[in-house]
Amino acid sequence: MIHVQEELATFLTQEMTSNEAIKELGLEVVTVSILAVSPSMETKKALEAATREQIMQQQDDAIYKRRNAAIEQERIVKENELNTEIKVAEKEHENQMLRQKNALEEVELETKVTKERADSKAYANEVVLKAMESVDKEILLAILLSGMDSKTLIAKAFNSLAENTDKIGNLNISPDLLETLTSVKDCN
Repeated sequence: MIHVQEELATFLTQEMTSNEAIKELGLEVVTVSILAVSPSMETKKALEAATREQIMQQQDDAIYKRRNAAIEQERIVKENELNTEIKVAEKEHENQMLRQKNALEEVELETKVTKERADSKAYANEVVLKAMESVDKEILLAILLSGMDSKTLIAKAFNSLAENTDKIGNLNISPDLLETLTSVKDCN
């Protein structure tokens, strides 16, 4: 603004010193100084409006940039949250798959152990049966009967009698014998 004032003062000085009307009045212009330049009200309002508009545009640009920066930050935060959720879900899926694999392996192991036990028991039974083939039937019967209680032995005896009824002509069992046999207490 000072540059404009100086140019205007120089121009006015030249014009006034060469102006014949001023010389005729007997005046001599030594120097011209411009203390202030003030526009008319309309010009002032127009200049202020343009300046105000420029300032508002700069403010709008700053607000726009801040909003964009905030939106970008929010997007980054959301993206990070989503990535975290994806990683958590992937880890949970891995853990679930591992648990299922371990459960399947455990079932397979239990099945294998159960089969091995059954095979072992079958083998033991086969060995016992082979060993029993050569043992006399009466000795085996005696071994089996040796572990039974007296009531079971009496029941077994009556069962044998019932199986051989065609070989038995007459059989008398007195009530006293029956009472004695049923009241026998186990010796074991």
